[in-house]
Amino acid sequence: MATAKKLPSGNWRVRAYDKKTDAYKSFTAPSKKQLNRGNRYSN
Repeated sequence: MATAKKLPSGNWRVRAYDKKTDAYKSFTAPSKKQLNRGNRYSN
């Protein structure tokens, strides 16, 4: 499971490894709660 990290901007980011594409995917949101609920903003 990926863990959320707080960015200098105040937003939160999660990086998850995608086995299908063999790359990391990054999701950011203004709050940690929004990341956990699935309201993700893809980079």
